[in-house]
Amino acid sequence: MRQPTVYERTRAAVRQQPAPEEGSSLNCKAYGCPCRGVIDLGGGFHCSWHAYASPDKWPQLTTNLREHEWLLSFVGEMQDHHQRGKTTKELGALAATFWEVDPSMAPTPDEQKHWNWYLWRVREELAYRVGQRKDKPTPRVPQVQDPKVWPQKVPA
Repeated sequence: MRQPTVYERTRAAVRQQPAPEEGSSLNCKAYGCPCRGVIDLGGGFHCSWHAYASPDKWPQLTTNLREHEWLLSFVGEMQDHHQRGKTTKELGALAATFWEVDPSMAPTPDEQKHWNWYLWRVREELAYRVGQRKDKPTPRVPQVQDPKVWPQKVPA
């Protein structure tokens, strides 16, 4: 019998989580947002997604964030594992398994050496999927390999 993928298990776990308590002081002040409020705009704390969006876009943004709670959970899980000192191999295996359905999102060898790069790309992917970013993010590369920084090869 086929085992569920990490992606399927994460989506199932998110569906089973109770809804956050309305009015909690830790929640984003945008109605129904599943994220924690981290940026004070003078009327309470908002999540980083709502803080930089115009209020007329908040309802759609909240809907998109709720549809991508599985990705929010993955970002949190990866950050937690990274902070707990999981090895590169363990983090790479977790990410590769999670992204079985979309191998383009698995960490590259450079991102496995620098996990903050990968975590940033996954967060940018979430921004892209919820409509806060226009372009799909690409993997990070060291600046010496980035053609935007070094347009031609530097002699050794």
